[in-house]
Amino acid sequence: MIMEKYLNSVGMTEPIKYEGRIVKVQGVLIESIGPQAMVGELCHIHVDNTGAEVAAEVVSLKDSRVQLMVYGEKTGIEIGCRVRATGQLLSVKVG
Repeated sequence: MIMEKYLNSVGMTEPIKYEGRIVKVQGVLIESIGPQAMVGELCHIHVDNTGAEVAAEVVSLKDSRVQLMVYGEKTGIEIGCRVRATGQLLSVKVG
């Protein structure tokens, strides 16, 4: 079927992307307006000048402000960088 590859692509596409923008960088704490997320959710910060994606965890919510802790290097993260919620909680297998 000719349309099958297109239908498969559409089925794997995320129709709604929850994004926000960084408004404050203070030590190890990053603050953004948006995205819609929950405490413990994994997010990705897009570093504009390098194109890198940096993983971060939502640690606090206050009004429309989201506070994140970055996993790894913060180099290049600045005000205005995009933050995208993944919809997944960080989990570690035990045993």
